[in-house]
Amino acid sequence: MLYFTYSQGYQQGAGVIMQVTNPIIDPTTVDNYELGFKYSTEDRRLAFDLVGYDMKAKDLQRTQAIPLPNGTFATIINNIDEMTIKGAELTVNWQPTDELHVYAGGAYTNAEFDDYVTDDPLRFGTELVQLKGNTPQLTPTWKGNVGADYTFALGNGADLTVGGNLFYTDDVYFVPAFTGLGSPW
Repeated sequence: MLYFTYSQGYQQGAGVIMQVTNPIIDPTTVDNYELGFKYSTEDRRLAFDLVGYDMKAKDLQRTQAIPLPNGTFATIINNIDEMTIKGAELTVNWQPTDELHVYAGGAYTNAEFDDYVTDDPLRFGTELVQLKGNTPQLTPTWKGNVGADYTFALGNGADLTVGGNLFYTDDVYFVPAFTGLGSPW
C-alpha cells in the first residue's frame, strides 16, 4: 500500500494571568505532509513500513523554567515562532517460524528552529538569543532498535516467551540554546 496524507493540527492559545512577560500565548498550528509505503507477504510472515514526513509548526507553545534572583525557578509559557521537522521511519517484522519473531526499526529526524528568539537560559532577562538552526530539546537525530522473541510451548496451553531488545538513541539536548555548541547538556 502506498499512501499520502496531509493533516493540520491546532492548539488553542491562552492568556496566562500570573505571567507578567508575554501573558498572551498564541495558538499553535502544524502542517504535516506524510508519504508512506506498507508491505506484507501473503502469509504475513514479513512486513515492513516506510514513511517520510515534513512538518512545519508555527507559534509552538513551550514551557520554560527560568531562574529567579532568590535561587528558585519560575515557569513561563511562550511561543516558538517557527520550527521545521523532517524525517523518515522504517519498521521491519519477520516471523520465520511460529515460535520466532524478529523485528527492527529506525528513525531519522531533522528538527530545527526556523525562527526562535528567546531569553538566554544562563542570563534570563538580560540578553536575547536567536536559536535559528538549533535542535529542539529531547529530539535525537537517530533512533533505532532490533530485537527478537522466541515462544516455547510448555504444554496444557501455557507458553513462555523469551526476548531481547537493543535500543539506540543519538545525543539529546535538554536546553535548545546549547544544541549548536556540539555537545549535549
